[in-house]
Amino acid sequence: MIERTEAPLKDWPNSDLLLDDAERAQFAVDYPLLHRIFDFEELRATFKTADEACKKLKTATHSEGIYTLIIGAVGVVLLGVSGLVPHQLLSSGLEVIALMITVAAGFWGMMQKFRHGDVRKRWLNLRSRLERTRQFHFQYILHNWDNAVEAMTDDQKYAEFVADRLAAFSEVNGRLEGTAKLARKLIEDVHQEEQWLLEDWAALSAPSAKSPNSDLLAQAFQELRIKIQLRYSRLNLDTDKNSVGANAAALETGASICFAITPVFALLTLGALISDAYPAVPFSILMLVSGTLALLFQALQLGLRVTEDRDRYEIYNAQLENLSKNYSSPDIAAKFVLLRQLEAFAYDELRSFLKSHSTAKFSL
Repeated sequence: MIERTEAPLKDWPNSDLLLDDAERAQFAVDYPLLHRIFDFEELRATFKTADEACKKLKTATHSEGIYTLIIGAVGVVLLGVSGLVPHQLLSSGLEVIALMITVAAGFWGMMQKFRHGDVRKRWLNLRSRLERTRQFHFQYILHNWDNAVEAMTDDQKYAEFVADRLAAFSEVNGRLEGTAKLARKLIEDVHQEEQWLLEDWAALSAPSAKSPNSDLLAQAFQELRIKIQLRYSRLNLDTDKNSVGANAAALETGASICFAITPVFALLTLGALISDAYPAVPFSILMLVSGTLALLFQALQLGLRVTEDRDRYEIYNAQLENLSKNYSSPDIAAKFVLLRQLEAFAYDELRSFLKSHSTAKFSL
């Protein structure tokens, strides 16, 4: 139904919302009845604008933290090297340069700590709004299933469906925009009272009657909601170079190697000092560099939260896999229950993401 579910993470098109113009046009040709229900221009426009800003904030919060760690690590290594190498072998001013870099890294880190916290909060608030907007798109159709089925073929019902949906979205979007601490509000929602974006949606009833168009709508949910979420979670656990799984594995491997070789260099340094058979300084420097890199890799894991993200995707992917297997039931009421369950999974996954990244820190 949607071909670009195979798209890499870097070029992820948000096909569930039909954001891509060419993809949406083809969807309209192939599935004109479903296009009437899933085409939501106002929601797309809101999502696109917020998504662009969100990506910039994410880049800013991560790059600032990474730069702080790297500058600090370079300063530590240079300062250590300046103390290990005999003074007569040092180039003029190396100690001063090393000290200046270390001090600059300290001040930079302090400055970024305050600014970084604000950028991170803005990023997580905007990310919350984006994912809640995505959830609204599908929750509204679930809540208005019978109306959506009628709107697929009845122009009058279609006009009513579009008008009511726009009014509901305006209300929800206004509330999301007006919540200054949206991420914190969702994190603290331990009883998931905010899962459904409108209060009366918490008690959804199953579709009233079985029909070919109702089955078609259920198929659309399988393709646009279940499969795309499943594909996205799989990619993040796969070998895609932009996935959290690949990033977590790379940082864990780097840290493990550095932690393993640091004691080797320490023993070689000790041997040189005891035996005086070979110079100790080169191995001391290698010990310092490998030890600092080990701490850097570990700090990046904690700051970027890639390990926690990978673990979260493993849980979410397993939930989606099981749900997808059970969705083969011909009973529309059973499918409806599973779709409600999916909304609970998606909301819980969002809360877990926010909770993890709200406490992330970039520090050696």
